[in-house]
Amino acid sequence: MVESMVEAISSIETTCLQHLKLRDCSSAISFPGGRLPASLKTQVISNLKNLEFPTQHKHQLLESLFLYNSCDSLKSLPLVTFPNLKSLPIENCEHMESLLVSGAESFKSLCSLRISQCPNFVSFWREGLPAPNLTDFEVLQKGGDCPGLAMARAFGNFCLKDYGVASVPDVSYRNLTNEDKFVVLASDGELEFHLAIRVIKVSIKSQHRLLN
Repeated sequence: MVESMVEAISSIETTCLQHLKLRDCSSAISFPGGRLPASLKTQVISNLKNLEFPTQHKHQLLESLFLYNSCDSLKSLPLVTFPNLKSLPIENCEHMESLLVSGAESFKSLCSLRISQCPNFVSFWREGLPAPNLTDFEVLQKGGDCPGLAMARAFGNFCLKDYGVASVPDVSYRNLTNEDKFVVLASDGELEFHLAIRVIKVSIKSQHRLLN
């Protein structure tokens, strides 16, 4: 079914096609001409592990891209390919390692970015993310940590919404106990002390959100 749909796209004019959903195919397939249909605004790709995702051409009209358990050959996704993207959820893409960003580009349309169950995901961007309207950001890894993950400090306090570009510190992971205490430096420069039990409660609440 998926192969037939891709073949149909290559044989007809797709100037009116705005929403496309492809799912559940184990065959090796690719988009005709190495690009998505030019008129496409929403693309959903689910359970297509052998799909060659096109990253060589810009897709100016695409606003929403959802990748689920697909595109095993895709290790890095260049955001410059989608200059007007508003929403980008990526889930269960085992080989996805990073998002690529060019410092010369500004992603003013990007509002939502979610990375879920991508165990090899290790990096976002080295020089900050120019996305001043990004308000929804999540990195979720059920039942484990994200070893080696580097991310922008401002995601923790949503400074990214105001400034758009943030530095990239190292992120480490450890098991928490009731005896642990944490010193938290807020974005306004104030220091706060938090017991581990409070941090654990926040973690549990986040886990419930993931499971639901």
